[in-house]
Amino acid sequence: MKTIGKVSFVAMMAGILFLGSPAMAEDGGFTADDAKSFLRTMMGSSFGDLKVAGDAVTYYNPDGSVRCRCEYGFAAKEAVTFGGEEFDWYKFELKSGDEACSEYRYLIATGVHSEGEEGMVHWHVSYGNTSFDDLINNPGYVMWYPTLAEEEISAEKLAESYAEGAPMMGAMMKAARAPPITLDAWNGTWANPGMILDDPAMDPVYEAMADAANSAEEPEKIQIYYAQGELLSLSAEEAAEETHGDLCLCAAVAARVTQVAITELFGDEVPTQGMLRITYHHPGKGQRECFEHILTPEYVDYLPSGDPKNLSLEEHFVYTFVRTDTGAVFEMGVKEGVIPEEFFDLRYKVKGFSKGWHDDQPNDDEKEAIMQKKAEATDNILTMEAHQIFDGAYGNVAEGAESAAASA
Repeated sequence: MKTIGKVSFVAMMAGILFLGSPAMAEDGGFTADDAKSFLRTMMGSSFGDLKVAGDAVTYYNPDGSVRCRCEYGFAAKEAVTFGGEEFDWYKFELKSGDEACSEYRYLIATGVHSEGEEGMVHWHVSYGNTSFDDLINNPGYVMWYPTLAEEEISAEKLAESYAEGAPMMGAMMKAARAPPITLDAWNGTWANPGMILDDPAMDPVYEAMADAANSAEEPEKIQIYYAQGELLSLSAEEAAEETHGDLCLCAAVAARVTQVAITELFGDEVPTQGMLRITYHHPGKGQRECFEHILTPEYVDYLPSGDPKNLSLEEHFVYTFVRTDTGAVFEMGVKEGVIPEEFFDLRYKVKGFSKGWHDDQPNDDEKEAIMQKKAEATDNILTMEAHQIFDGAYGNVAEGAESAAASA
């Protein structure tokens, strides 16, 4: 159980996130003291400063004395989303240490980062003695972000850094007071369709399902040999999930476009890593991670284009592949309509607010809409025929023209 002094941190977060802090004013009456209380809870921890030396972490008490020294081992990395923004939790498990280390058995940390070149260099941490899953997925911890800044951080520097994020944190503070969800929306008596599955009226449905399952084709695989000779063989969906940790739109596009390029440039031949180079323009790390996993980082070139805050098909979803042994070039871009047009404005509204690009807080409908548009676009990328998704893909070959592989 995580604690601050003798107060349960779980109880504190539950009070703020679900019941509304009694110390806070009623809706519409937030004060500076409310904001201070919110930040104290969000950033609170049971230790003062912290020192990392290799795999050893020293936790200090607020008075500067040593609380405990703990040795950790790396367990895994897990990608998560907060406020529409993706980041990684690095998970470390206690290997040995003082008795007090039991409180910090499971430690998760973000990477060291800053908001802009002049921003405060910092990282976030969470800890406990239950499990990694509890730390990452327990809704009671959703806004618990103890923060560790570069040594000798001044109050002036902290104020300057946090001033830019004040609109976002104010929205978080307001959301924390939202009333709890109850079952009122489900009032009524509801029938259970599972009780009538044996009715003969369902027989045609079962026949259609069986026919569809029997005729379903296996998804086309991305196939490329590692330099050591082992074969990488993944569907586009598998590649996106394996390389990025979840099925996000940007990774799905990267996986599918690579799949198509290999087919166009190599035909039935299975290439080896190093035989295919990609130049791309999308600023998201999902595309970079996917391309680098399949092709290796040495053969992945990111070329900035346009405004990374306002994505467009023409500037950020176009790709150039080069077959390195022959010099054959294959270019393609995502067609209009594959990614719903509304997605781009919604991305700026929702992600832009969380990143501090603007102060216009998105509403719940806009947050829900971008998730729907992302899901729709991802489904299109993974299920549509290649020539329906990309300009220049498969269509020329189907019409009798030579492919890039044939013309090389």
